[in-house]
Amino acid sequence: MSGNRQFVDTNVLVYAYDVTAGDKHSRARALVEKLWDTREGCLSVKVLQEFFVTTTRKVPKPLDTPATARISGDLAHWHVHAPAAGDVLAAIDIQQRTGASFWDAMILRSAKELGCGTLHSEDLNPGQAYDGVQVRNPFLAWPPRIAVPASGVSRCTAAGRSSPPSCALGLFFRQPPGDAR
Repeated sequence: MSGNRQFVDTNVLVYAYDVTAGDKHSRARALVEKLWDTREGCLSVKVLQEFFVTTTRKVPKPLDTPATARISGDLAHWHVHAPAAGDVLAAIDIQQRTGASFWDAMILRSAKELGCGTLHSEDLNPGQAYDGVQVRNPFLAWPPRIAVPASGVSRCTAAGRSSPPSCALGLFFRQPPGDAR
């Protein structure tokens, strides 16, 4: 495994941007901010695709396309797995061995390929480990090693920033050092 990499499933990522999700929004937002700060955040191309569709079409207050594109661009700075044909075959094997759905097996495969020890999701059994990847539901235990700033000041305000556009949505993702994007 690579450090303490942690994979974030689509549902958790969507809650981080769905201001109508109440407590789940707060918890998911804190988790995403922590993973950004520690550079431990991981996801897959599939998660980015589902995130775009869900946040622009399926949440009660959809985000506009340009904002969602900018957020997706910010998230592309995380460790991202782009599955290939061999990963599909491996996911089929995971599905057959564990009984997980094929789509969940693809998420598990991506997490394993990125060297993640943890998968944050509410779709799989919390506490269960699949090929060395343990599932954690960030909404069951609070706080799951996540510190929420007591000041209530957003990272954007504290940094004196009004951009990138993800600041307008309450999350500020900065570029890693040396990243020319």
